[in-house]
This record gives sequence, C-alpha cells and structure tokens, in this order.
Amino acid sequence: MQARAAVARRKELAARLDALLGDDAAVLMPAVPGAAPRLLTPPEEIEPFYARLGPLITPAACAGMPQARDSARPCRPPWL
Repeated sequence: MQARAAVARRKELAARLDALLGDDAAVLMPAVPGAAPRLLTPPEEIEPFYARLGPLITPAACAGMPQARDSARPCRPPWL
C-alpha cells in the first residue's frame, strides 16, 4: 500500500514539474553542494555533505527527469 502511495505521489510531482517548466523553461541549480570530500575524510565529516546533496538531486530524481533535459527530446522512464 505504501509503495502505491509513493508512486502516485511521484507521478503528481512529475506532472507538477512538467506543468511548471513547460516546453521552454529550465531549473538551474548546483549539482553538488560544494567541493567533494577528500578521499580519507572520516565518515562523520562526509555525512553532512550528503545531507546537503539530497535536496539538490531529489527533485529531478523524484520527477523521473534527468539532471539535464532537452525539451525537444524529453527523457522519462517508462514507469512514469
């Protein structure tokens, strides 16, 4: 039951973003919150980086859209 509700909510979000963007708009936002953590950074210092990363990549992922989109050739997974 929760999975169905999540899929329905995702479809609502995708439709809303499609309506907001139309065929001639784009959302420009950073792909990452800053420089990547160094290789040997302790996990407790990396976690805040990933916490800031989520809100930047989630809208496109939840709407089934790529990070970059060509409105002439929309890219949408078949399940949406």
